[in-house]
Amino acid sequence: MEPEPDRDYSCPACGMHIPPRTGSDRIRFERWRQLVLKGFSLDHDDRHVDGELAMAALAYTEAGIVSQIRPDVSVYLSSPPPTGWGWPWQHSEWKPSDDPIENLVRAGALIAAEIDRRLRLREELRD
Repeated sequence: MEPEPDRDYSCPACGMHIPPRTGSDRIRFERWRQLVLKGFSLDHDDRHVDGELAMAALAYTEAGIVSQIRPDVSVYLSSPPPTGWGWPWQHSEWKPSDDPIENLVRAGALIAAEIDRRLRLREELRD
């Protein structure tokens, strides 16, 4: 699996360019990008209490699957997302890639965010 040539995998803190080689590396990098570069905080994630993070992950998973098996991929990568995919936010926030792997990476990072949100909630409820 080769890194995307047009994607910047450089660390802003140290300037090192280390492209992720595995799926889990890519998901970890994307989650870091969401938090650090895009500014989505843990508090922001914690406000999504109705499954929005998981629903968004599902939509990106579907984009990752469908865009690989359907030749009319542009239909599935358009904005707004196809009806029935459960995209939880504004249509303008739907930004699928034409690379099926990148869509699955986004899905993985969103699932990680949802898992972390639920783990924080579980800890909060224990206290």
